[in-house]
Amino acid sequence: MSLKTLTFFYSIYNPSIIELNYISKFIMYIKDNSLLEKEIDVLIFDDTIDNKFKDYFKNLNVNVLNVKKNVKKNGAIFYSLNHIKSKYIKIVDPDDYLVFNILEKLVIKLKQLDNYDYIIHPFYKLKNDKLKYRKYKNLRYYNFNTIYSVQKIKKHHHLIKENMLYSQDQYLGMIIDLDSKHKKINIPFYIYNRNSYTSIWNQVRKSENYKHKNIDKILSDVSKSINFYQKYQNRLSKSAKPRFISLFFFHEKFKNKWQVYIYLKDKLKIAKFRNKLWLIYACFLKTRWI
Repeated sequence: MSLKTLTFFYSIYNPSIIELNYISKFIMYIKDNSLLEKEIDVLIFDDTIDNKFKDYFKNLNVNVLNVKKNVKKNGAIFYSLNHIKSKYIKIVDPDDYLVFNILEKLVIKLKQLDNYDYIIHPFYKLKNDKLKYRKYKNLRYYNFNTIYSVQKIKKHHHLIKENMLYSQDQYLGMIIDLDSKHKKINIPFYIYNRNSYTSIWNQVRKSENYKHKNIDKILSDVSKSINFYQKYQNRLSKSAKPRFISLFFFHEKFKNKWQVYIYLKDKLKIAKFRNKLWLIYACFLKTRWI
């Protein structure tokens, strides 16, 4: 059986009914278009212990996977590898949106490309009911502006099954970036939804109590990303760095940026001089999200 061009991959664990209905609408749109139906798959991983969403998409003939334990997004990809039957994969958060009428253009473009490990594309950011176009920048290891090679994920599958929540996107991005080649395409088909009420990042950004309560897990995840970077930095793109240092800027624990820097420097145990310089840069000069 020949491979399809692209799989849209959803990992759902606490979706709203609006999000579930939107995914259903997307699936029906694909099925009503002969080119998209031929070249696009939708794969859904039900990341709940009791497999509560197994029948929700039953009438749409979509594969819904489950391993009866919460494994987070990257773990969901790990357990789904044998079911992904396409050349590329696009990871979609259930609370984000897609520009349906540009998907044909996307498929045609992907079919014309040689084999790349990942593809960077522009996207839209939805915030406070305003839609803003964002050009692609240098690689930043985020799912909403990147398409990944399925073959590359399978090659490094042993690295993916890492229990992470707060920086799992950038962790997966670094894995794909190992000894890689990439391509930029100018097709903005993804809408990153900063208005979502179910997004964990909105809780992190807006709730000091949430960050304070989850500081150990946040720190653990950021540590894993930075340790990965330190181990493999010579095999990664020169422009890329682990980010999310801004997670630590909250007043209940730290009074100023200097305290953040001292705390991270001690906890992360960074030895190499260039990485110490990067930490200084991240803490004092580059603290924005995007």
